[in-house]
Amino acid sequence: MANTKIRHFDYLVEHAVDLERELGLSDLSSEIDYWRRTGMDHPEVALVGCRGVVEKALKVLVGLPPNDYLKLVELIDCAEDDGILDGPMALKCHEIRVKGNKGAHDHESVKAIDAQMSLDMLDDFLRWNAERLGFIPKSTNEVVAADDPIFIVMPNAEAASMSKKAKLASSLANDKDIQRKAQKVRKQAAAYDESSKDSLAEMASLIARAQEIGATVEAHQRDHAAKAIDTLLTQCDKNLEMLKVERKPIQSKVDEVNAQITEILSEHDFIKKLLKGDKRATDRQFDVMAFPRGSNAVTNILQIAGGAGTGKTLCLLAKIIAEVDAGGQTTLFEDQRKNALFICFNKRLASYVRGILAGYEGDVKGITVTHYDEFINQLVRKKPKRGYEYLEDYAGDVRYERSRIIYGFDDFYGSLLETAQKTVAERHPERAGEYYLDSEDDEGFEWLKDELRWIEDRFLDDRDAERRYPNAERVGRGTRRRPSADIRRIILEVRAELNRLLDVNDRYTIEQATKRLMSSSSLPSYDVIAIDEVQDFSLASIRLLLRFRRSEQSRVYLSGDENQKIYQRDFTWKELDEGLKGHTITLRENKRNSDAIRCFSDRLWGSSSSHEEAKHMVYVQDADDDRVVGLLKKLSEPNRNETTVLISGRRTTWYRRLNDAGVSFKGSGTEDYFEPGLYVISEWMGKGLEFDNVVVDYTKRASEDEDEEKRLRYVHFTRARKRLYIRYMDAPPELLVKYYSDFL
Repeated sequence: MANTKIRHFDYLVEHAVDLERELGLSDLSSEIDYWRRTGMDHPEVALVGCRGVVEKALKVLVGLPPNDYLKLVELIDCAEDDGILDGPMALKCHEIRVKGNKGAHDHESVKAIDAQMSLDMLDDFLRWNAERLGFIPKSTNEVVAADDPIFIVMPNAEAASMSKKAKLASSLANDKDIQRKAQKVRKQAAAYDESSKDSLAEMASLIARAQEIGATVEAHQRDHAAKAIDTLLTQCDKNLEMLKVERKPIQSKVDEVNAQITEILSEHDFIKKLLKGDKRATDRQFDVMAFPRGSNAVTNILQIAGGAGTGKTLCLLAKIIAEVDAGGQTTLFEDQRKNALFICFNKRLASYVRGILAGYEGDVKGITVTHYDEFINQLVRKKPKRGYEYLEDYAGDVRYERSRIIYGFDDFYGSLLETAQKTVAERHPERAGEYYLDSEDDEGFEWLKDELRWIEDRFLDDRDAERRYPNAERVGRGTRRRPSADIRRIILEVRAELNRLLDVNDRYTIEQATKRLMSSSSLPSYDVIAIDEVQDFSLASIRLLLRFRRSEQSRVYLSGDENQKIYQRDFTWKELDEGLKGHTITLRENKRNSDAIRCFSDRLWGSSSSHEEAKHMVYVQDADDDRVVGLLKKLSEPNRNETTVLISGRRTTWYRRLNDAGVSFKGSGTEDYFEPGLYVISEWMGKGLEFDNVVVDYTKRASEDEDEEKRLRYVHFTRARKRLYIRYMDAPPELLVKYYSDFL
């Protein structure tokens, strides 16, 4: 045990909540982490905090009734008298009490060494409780040295946060120097952190010796011992002052970089640059901000088009802020201010946009940010959930009384559809083995789910579907399966049976909710509506959103990229409303991808590029899983300080393979994709995200429709900022053969 090294407060990683519960404490880990980070500069805070922890814990240990009060000195004595604390632990509690009192009443005279000693003794107190309660094994009486210091002189968390923000700021300002500066400063901070450990370890040793002298000295040696202790603590003070001097220039550089980052990020993802016409914005972005150019303009709908990385979402958000920000309005009455709806197809993107608006300095209270499925569901469910209470006064004439939503194609939906297939197959035994009635045909089952959703999107009601669907033009489904009118009528039977089962089970889909709202006489209304990633919305959903306009003069802004359309939602703008008059501005400057990655990705849409133009940092290889694991391990090394993503339809398999190889990764539930490391996401989750390195697991097609496959892979390829890796096994997929034969 003598050679075993433990960490200060290491038991809190697993047992902080347990200790909080047993000792009547709260926020234990975060409080102690804060004191360790600030103890050198503000020791009084740590001293008072340590005293408070001991006092609260002892009240619980002694069993003091809630209305009773004992001074801490009495609590400690009581605990010792009752055998709860032994002599040495009681002395440590008294020392924490004395230093805490000094910190509270005479904080001008306290020193960092006092904070270090108090934190060290608090660690002993909490560790003793963790052992006593059986949360961790009991240690021996031998001296145990901690392998980390009490003080965290340059917190890694802060440095990582700075690096993360620098990456975003660098991208937004199109200035790579910001990220380089941040990485350089982070390395300096890490080096200082490492070099300071020896000094801090020496201080810990000096303090331990001082405590040992104080605990063992005889009465007649008190004066001599006091001088020895004072000498040891004076040396500790010198060490601390030396560390502060060494830290000062590094901290100054950290503050300088942080100030530059903050200046950029405080402009909310370039929004202020667009609003004030900063020179960093492109000419096309200026055109967006200038729309419409005349006060008498009759065109109130603007589509912001553009490829991946061109800043469509940022322009859309800047435009809606410009419309709503009270700073640009002269009204004196709150209820006359404009209100706006920013709606997107992606929950993650909605959360990201809310975060931007939360820090905006102007008045944007009138902007509601949400994603489509949840917003529509809150309008039709019996009672809106928390955060959507303001919708309770709307759509009262169409709300469901008992039914619950089915988001997407979950297992329950799948089981209902399988039952519907079997029921209809019994009516048509001669067709029971065909793809649209055979639930064992996985590809056919997926095809049918998409087709049923398309029908719900496209036709107003059952009568409309029965009249028009059998002979409707159906684009975007490839050539493998082109059902005849007779087959389509059978598919309508499956749809009718499925809808019956949904009713019986009190369930509804988002498509059904959309159509239900179309008949409501009480919908929310907005002066401005912004629809992001519009290519993924259905015809019916956009028609419904247009009904949310307060008047025909209300502005509607749409942003989208047809090349990123990865869901089966085809329509033409004329189908929305013959009376609509719109204008399109196309953004062309890609701010995300390298030139090579852009050239490589654009081949999917007919753009020609030589191998020389598209090959830099782009790799297409026949590789087995072991080689991919090796690549991911290398790319995700901490010293690279980069984000890497594996995009695959086999996430469960990769979770197991990476775990077996000892490669740490984060799953698709993560929302903060700026933190360096390895992420594993599905083939359908990449939209709106970007990474330094992208590895595409291309072992099979994701869609049988070539156009949809191209759109999906385009999304995957354009997530990469620096490097793109595409792996296949044995025979390359058709898409790679067709567009990238020079890479094979």
